[in-house]
Amino acid sequence: MNTSPSATVLDRMPTTTRRRGIDRWFYVCGALVIIGLNVVAFGPSLIAPAGRTMSLPLTTLVAAHATMSAAWLLIFLTQATLIATGRTAVHRRLGIAGVLLAVALVVTGPFIVIEEAR
Repeated sequence: MNTSPSATVLDRMPTTTRRRGIDRWFYVCGALVIIGLNVVAFGPSLIAPAGRTMSLPLTTLVAAHATMSAAWLLIFLTQATLIATGRTAVHRRLGIAGVLLAVALVVTGPFIVIEEAR
Protein backbone atom coordinates (compact mmCIF):
# COMPACT_ATOMS: atom_id res chain seq x y z
CA MET A 1 0.00 0.00 0.00
CA ASN A 2 1.37 3.39 -1.01
CA THR A 3 1.36 5.96 1.82
CA SER A 4 3.13 8.79 0.05
CA PRO A 5 1.44 12.21 0.03
CA SER A 6 1.05 12.07 -3.75
CA ALA A 7 -0.96 8.81 -3.62
CA THR A 8 -4.55 9.04 -4.80
CA VAL A 9 -7.48 8.12 -2.58
CA LEU A 10 -7.93 4.87 -4.52
CA ASP A 11 -4.29 3.96 -3.95
CA ARG A 12 -4.76 4.40 -0.20
CA MET A 13 -7.97 2.31 -0.06
CA PRO A 14 -7.64 -1.37 0.78
CA THR A 15 -8.01 -3.61 -2.26
CA THR A 16 -11.09 -5.33 -0.81
CA THR A 17 -12.97 -2.01 -0.55
CA ARG A 18 -12.23 -1.10 -4.18
CA ARG A 19 -13.19 -4.57 -5.40
CA ARG A 20 -16.49 -4.63 -3.49
CA GLY A 21 -17.92 -1.82 -5.65
CA ILE A 22 -17.03 -3.68 -8.83
CA ASP A 23 -18.48 -6.94 -7.51
CA ARG A 24 -21.81 -5.32 -6.72
CA TRP A 25 -22.31 -4.15 -10.31
CA PHE A 26 -21.38 -7.60 -11.65
CA TYR A 27 -24.81 -8.94 -10.67
CA VAL A 28 -26.60 -6.02 -12.33
CA CYS A 29 -24.72 -6.77 -15.56
CA GLY A 30 -25.49 -10.47 -15.16
CA ALA A 31 -29.20 -9.72 -14.79
CA LEU A 32 -29.13 -7.58 -17.94
CA VAL A 33 -27.41 -10.38 -19.87
CA ILE A 34 -29.99 -12.94 -18.70
CA ILE A 35 -32.86 -10.63 -19.68
CA GLY A 36 -31.24 -10.07 -23.08
CA LEU A 37 -30.84 -13.82 -23.61
CA ASN A 38 -34.52 -14.35 -22.77
CA VAL A 39 -35.57 -11.70 -25.27
CA VAL A 40 -33.41 -13.31 -27.97
CA ALA A 41 -34.64 -16.82 -27.13
CA PHE A 42 -38.36 -16.19 -26.71
CA GLY A 43 -38.92 -12.99 -28.68
CA PRO A 44 -39.14 -14.52 -32.15
CA SER A 45 -41.87 -16.97 -31.11
CA LEU A 46 -43.89 -14.12 -29.61
CA ILE A 47 -43.50 -11.93 -32.70
CA ALA A 48 -44.20 -14.72 -35.23
CA PRO A 49 -46.30 -17.41 -33.49
CA ALA A 50 -46.38 -19.57 -36.66
CA GLY A 51 -42.78 -20.60 -35.98
CA ARG A 52 -43.59 -21.84 -32.49
CA THR A 53 -43.21 -25.61 -32.07
CA MET A 54 -45.20 -25.80 -28.86
CA SER A 55 -48.85 -24.98 -28.26
CA LEU A 56 -50.45 -22.65 -30.77
CA PRO A 57 -51.76 -20.25 -29.55
CA LEU A 58 -50.30 -19.76 -26.08
CA THR A 59 -52.32 -21.44 -23.37
CA THR A 60 -53.31 -19.51 -20.28
CA LEU A 61 -50.89 -21.55 -18.16
CA VAL A 62 -47.94 -20.91 -20.48
CA ALA A 63 -48.76 -17.20 -20.68
CA ALA A 64 -48.99 -17.00 -16.88
CA HIS A 65 -45.66 -18.82 -16.51
CA ALA A 66 -44.02 -16.49 -19.04
CA THR A 67 -45.38 -13.43 -17.25
CA MET A 68 -44.15 -14.71 -13.89
CA SER A 69 -40.74 -15.47 -15.39
CA ALA A 70 -40.43 -11.96 -16.83
CA ALA A 71 -41.52 -10.46 -13.50
CA TRP A 72 -38.95 -12.57 -11.63
CA LEU A 73 -36.17 -11.43 -13.97
CA LEU A 74 -37.16 -7.79 -13.43
CA ILE A 75 -37.20 -8.33 -9.66
CA PHE A 76 -33.74 -9.93 -9.92
CA LEU A 77 -32.45 -6.88 -11.80
CA THR A 78 -34.07 -4.56 -9.26
CA GLN A 79 -32.65 -6.56 -6.35
CA ALA A 80 -29.13 -6.45 -7.79
CA THR A 81 -29.43 -2.71 -8.42
CA LEU A 82 -30.69 -2.08 -4.89
CA ILE A 83 -27.70 -3.90 -3.40
CA ALA A 84 -25.27 -2.14 -5.75
CA THR A 85 -26.62 1.23 -4.61
CA GLY A 86 -26.64 0.27 -0.92
CA ARG A 87 -30.43 0.16 -0.39
CA THR A 88 -30.50 -3.13 1.49
CA ALA A 89 -33.69 -2.43 3.45
CA VAL A 90 -35.77 -2.14 0.26
CA HIS A 91 -33.90 -5.17 -1.15
CA ARG A 92 -35.01 -7.28 1.83
CA ARG A 93 -38.65 -6.22 1.55
CA LEU A 94 -38.74 -6.90 -2.19
CA GLY A 95 -37.09 -10.28 -1.62
CA ILE A 96 -40.38 -11.68 -0.35
CA ALA A 97 -41.99 -11.07 -3.76
CA GLY A 98 -39.01 -12.71 -5.46
CA VAL A 99 -39.35 -15.83 -3.33
CA LEU A 100 -43.10 -16.05 -4.02
CA LEU A 101 -42.53 -15.71 -7.76
CA ALA A 102 -39.76 -18.32 -7.70
CA VAL A 103 -42.06 -20.80 -5.92
CA ALA A 104 -44.84 -20.09 -8.45
CA LEU A 105 -42.42 -20.71 -11.34
CA VAL A 106 -41.28 -24.03 -9.89
CA VAL A 107 -44.87 -25.13 -9.26
CA THR A 108 -46.17 -24.21 -12.74
CA GLY A 109 -43.17 -25.65 -14.61
CA PRO A 110 -44.12 -29.36 -14.38
CA PHE A 111 -47.73 -28.61 -15.31
CA ILE A 112 -46.55 -26.87 -18.48
CA VAL A 113 -44.30 -29.78 -19.40
CA ILE A 114 -47.18 -32.22 -18.93
CA GLU A 115 -49.58 -29.99 -20.88
CA GLU A 116 -47.18 -29.55 -23.78
CA ALA A 117 -46.34 -33.28 -23.90
CA ARG A 118 -50.01 -34.16 -24.51
